[in-house]
Amino acid sequence: MWFKNLRLYRLTKPIELSDEAFAAALEETRSAPIGSLETARVGWVAPYDGESHGHLLYAAGGYRLLRLKREEKILPGGVVREFLDDKVAQIEEEQGRKVGRKEKAEMKDQVIFELLPRAFSRAASCMGYLTPDGWLVINTTSNKMAEEFISLLRQCLGSLPVVPPQLKAPVVSRMTQWVASDEPLPEGLYLGNECELREPGEEGGVVRCRRQELTADEVRAHLEAGKEVVKLAIDWGERVSGLIDETLCVRRLGFGDDLLEESDPIDDDLARFDADFVLMTRELTAFVAWLCELFDGENSDAYGLGSPTAAGGG
Repeated sequence: MWFKNLRLYRLTKPIELSDEAFAAALEETRSAPIGSLETARVGWVAPYDGESHGHLLYAAGGYRLLRLKREEKILPGGVVREFLDDKVAQIEEEQGRKVGRKEKAEMKDQVIFELLPRAFSRAASCMGYLTPDGWLVINTTSNKMAEEFISLLRQCLGSLPVVPPQLKAPVVSRMTQWVASDEPLPEGLYLGNECELREPGEEGGVVRCRRQELTADEVRAHLEAGKEVVKLAIDWGERVSGLIDETLCVRRLGFGDDLLEESDPIDDDLARFDADFVLMTRELTAFVAWLCELFDGENSDAYGLGSPTAAGGG
């Protein structure tokens, strides 16, 4: 249940659906086994996969939790090439001619079509939730998985107006300032021992520092040479930690021991799932608000509205 990553999106309009109507809309794209001739399939599965619990929407306290499942066929390129080469060689031998590029491309599609029913499939899933104050929070660092999550949810709901967070202060400039400056850090902010530095420009060099004191002279030297901080390990007062990047995506999310221990005594699986979700969303709501304030808050005008809007509950 505990998220390991955060990819944030802001809703610019509320979702005017009750929990019941929302859950019914998800049923239209409930996950089903991948077809023999399909390369990939996405659909919703129950966030809690315990016995006899098949609800696609988990709703608590105005938060709505969903789980996307993606299944895809595994067809290694080497296998496709081997079958294709055999077919090309057979034609060239039997017909005494060279197979052209266009014909070969068409043959490759046919080979894939023939191999799909015999291919193994691989499944992956990710969770995401909508907050009462208008955030969509997805547990992934993959743009592709996040886009599939949003696309399928938009398909279910008819529309889903979301955009990445729009902040008043540039993220890269502010992170660079924290590492380069001797000024006190914002309240509650502690720097970890990891960062990624990048030289501006498409061909700019990249330096990755791990298990490194970020105030060390070698790090400062890179900053003085013009590199900027594009990823930075931070800790919020031993409550939440992670590696944030220039898009405000958080990798390797960690939670303080005091918070995790609150759910330890619970033996019932579903009760523990409930408790973990409440604890996690409560902490992450405060963390996201604090994170935005590190960059002087959200730029409401960039959303096209007077202020970020809340997501509808039910």
